[in-house]
Amino acid sequence: MEIDINIAEAMRYMGYKEGMDAQNIIEDIEECKKVLLDTIKPAYTYKIFDIEIADNIKILGTNARFEGKDIKEHLKGCKKVVLLCATLSLFADKLINRLQYRDMAKAVITDALASAGIEAVCNKAEEDISKKISPLNMTFRFSPGYGDFPLSTQESFIKVTNSEKLIGLTLYNGMLIPTKSVTAVIGLCEEKPPAPKRGCAVCNLKDSCQYRRKGLHCEK
Repeated sequence: MEIDINIAEAMRYMGYKEGMDAQNIIEDIEECKKVLLDTIKPAYTYKIFDIEIADNIKILGTNARFEGKDIKEHLKGCKKVVLLCATLSLFADKLINRLQYRDMAKAVITDALASAGIEAVCNKAEEDISKKISPLNMTFRFSPGYGDFPLSTQESFIKVTNSEKLIGLTLYNGMLIPTKSVTAVIGLCEEKPPAPKRGCAVCNLKDSCQYRRKGLHCEK
């Protein structure tokens, strides 16, 4: 699968704000982007399930349950969900690790590019999904760790999508491996969903977030 990486988004991950001069690193960014794209093997997999919303959210046909008021609010009015897993592959991790020993500046750049790259993979997945679920409408992606949606829920994504076998995505000590990976739920509903509630207010990492400390944010 071919993707492109949004350099402006990668620069935001590096702490650059709009209007800041970055001409001194543009050449390095372009070089790192080419190496990264030549190295990674991006992939995604997903499954669509019926759901039942009560005290928690039951993913029908599985043993998975979603807890938390934020995910219930996100899926309000939905009858189905997409469970999405996406990754840039272990090749991204290995490249960044090598660069940390050889050239820390390029390691930082490549890490930011990879963070933007996994977003591009998820966007590709959404394009694919949108073609297959008409006439249903899609909510935006909601990942474990947003609001009070527990990170531990990621284990359910791995199991029910068979992502370890299909795209090499697994968990180790509660962390996604490869690290440049995403799990997310997308609600499917008949009515157009309301405008999303995004940003720091709904994130359970807001008190320790590196971006907030720099006056930045991780959402567009």
